[in-house]
Amino acid sequence: MPNRRITAVLCVILLAFAAVEVRLLQLQVVRGEHYATYADRQRVGLLPLDAARARIITSDGVVLAEDRRAFDIVVVIGRLDPSGERRIRTPLRRLFYVPRREEVLRIVDTGFELHPDPTDPARRIVRAWSKLRVKIRGEDGRPDVDLVDRHVEFPLPERVAASVDRLAALTGEEPADLLDKVVTAAIDVARLRVPVSGSVPIAKDVAYETVARVETRPDLFRGFEVRARFARAAPEGPLAPHLIGYVAPFNPRDVEAAIETYRGWPRRGFFLTQRIGRAGIEKTMDGVLRGEFGMECVERDHMNRRQRVLADAPPNPGRDVILTLDSRLQKLTEEALEGVVGAIVFLDARTGRVLAIASSPSYDPARFRQDYAALADNPDRPLWDRSVRGRLPLGSVFKVVTALAALEKGCVPASVDCQGAVRLGRRSFRCHRRYGHGPEDLTNGIQHSCNVFFYRTAQRVGDADLIAMAYRLGFGRETGIRIPGEYGGNVPHRAAGGELLNLAIGQGKLLVTPLQVARMMAVVANDGVLVPPRIIEELRPFDSEEPAAVALPDAREPRDLKLAKRSIDAVRLGLYKATNEYGGTSFRAFRGFARPFQICGKTSTAQRSRQPNLGWFAGYAPHAKPRIAFAVVIEGLGAGQGGGSTAAPLARRIFESIPLELLGLEPAEEGGD
Repeated sequence: MPNRRITAVLCVILLAFAAVEVRLLQLQVVRGEHYATYADRQRVGLLPLDAARARIITSDGVVLAEDRRAFDIVVVIGRLDPSGERRIRTPLRRLFYVPRREEVLRIVDTGFELHPDPTDPARRIVRAWSKLRVKIRGEDGRPDVDLVDRHVEFPLPERVAASVDRLAALTGEEPADLLDKVVTAAIDVARLRVPVSGSVPIAKDVAYETVARVETRPDLFRGFEVRARFARAAPEGPLAPHLIGYVAPFNPRDVEAAIETYRGWPRRGFFLTQRIGRAGIEKTMDGVLRGEFGMECVERDHMNRRQRVLADAPPNPGRDVILTLDSRLQKLTEEALEGVVGAIVFLDARTGRVLAIASSPSYDPARFRQDYAALADNPDRPLWDRSVRGRLPLGSVFKVVTALAALEKGCVPASVDCQGAVRLGRRSFRCHRRYGHGPEDLTNGIQHSCNVFFYRTAQRVGDADLIAMAYRLGFGRETGIRIPGEYGGNVPHRAAGGELLNLAIGQGKLLVTPLQVARMMAVVANDGVLVPPRIIEELRPFDSEEPAAVALPDAREPRDLKLAKRSIDAVRLGLYKATNEYGGTSFRAFRGFARPFQICGKTSTAQRSRQPNLGWFAGYAPHAKPRIAFAVVIEGLGAGQGGGSTAAPLARRIFESIPLELLGLEPAEEGGD
């Protein structure tokens, strides 16, 4: 009997060892490769290395946009609530799960509330809900749509709440706010909006001391990690924000495009953190600025702490974009526009280089995301770049076009007697001077901005030739500058009768942008060459001052309009007299101007139906050897205001401080011993 018992025990032991051996054989031989791969995945991982976005710099070396290092605390739901527990994900998944015979058409609503546990105030209870529009197939196979409400309630794991409380103490944020972000991230994972291994920021721009505490004590912050990232910064503050634009995270469409481009990259969640230019130069030059991300293969321990880098492929940063802007002039224009609604453009009249371009009201790019709702609701539209997107009537500055059309056709009246109005049918088209200017020739007509002279001149020119000259001078189409969203303007295809008279003085259906107006004045300044405005000077290696640069190819070429010199000279004389001789519409604004150069320009007061008028002043400088062309527009004029009393004085403020070298003059020419 004892022998039989011993034999039975031995058999049991042998069977146990056999079972262990079989299991070991299965684990090490049959599925050895599978588990070795699984272990390596837990021990070794691929991490993305984000590339620093390149800088945007002015022609005189001022950095307008650059990347800086920032640190965020992120939550990874897959590690916060691992598969072995799923104390958060399982109840939340019930909010969105439907049987196989059903299909979720739309998630109408979802949300949650956090409450203290009545039995233990230290614990938090999550009450979450969802409302789903579900398609259900009945027994007969016919589909039906139903609105389904789901509710779940579960305690938040104490370990998670404790980690959040520690993070709140480190970051200075409210624990409730951090918990809201954590639960929101868990809901996004449950509804498959975020991968379970994806990282979701819950505290941004944390201090380095916080980074050190979280990195050195992962046991206290399981599921929470530190993510280093590049953040876009504007070292000069809100300087040229409309031109520079802004960056934003990838949207789903961008993610899909990135996955298509990088098919071998396994981590979809990484692309959610990538940035793309959404406006301005950040958008048009995004491919140049962004560069290529890299990867590194890292080894981690059982607590997910990084041990060493096994291999890496460094990122390739983009190239710095050098703009044509002069930072000094840009600051002057933006300071001049403070408190008004309008825009200013300064061009190099010889090359088309944009020296300054500003729109007001403006915004601070550092607070763009926080202030977006208020900016979008502002009736003055601070997000709207008036310099290239403004749909504005021009008014009397267009008389330059009418004058050139008449001069080129050879039909300029020797003199027109202005009695204050022109009668056409039953309508009277008035001059701004009630009792008229008396006899006027072309240069005096420009100087005094006599409407009657240009009404009569336009009748001689005809609408076809006047419209053709407007197109010739660049109106009615985009300039092609590398700024997104440029408006091409509007020039009517026909202008008969009263419409022709309105067009002659820049009213009616004519719509322009300040950039187009500045370019038109550049044609007058540079003897008849239509220059393509350009904002990109060159590209340089990232974060380098090397002179080796890459010029950006531009298919646009300056176009000689073949305007007769006598035509240009006649218009120039009128613009000179308008600003520098008594009786000129901008003479009062520039009286006593003491700098060693003279400005030539034309004012206008443009009317808009049911909206306040606009004031313009556009021209070029210096008079003797023109170097720059400009356009200034001010919106929202009050009663009795015009371009001569608003836009021209604003331009004078800029010219009183403009660096002389931009005008081709030596500083020694102004004062000195």
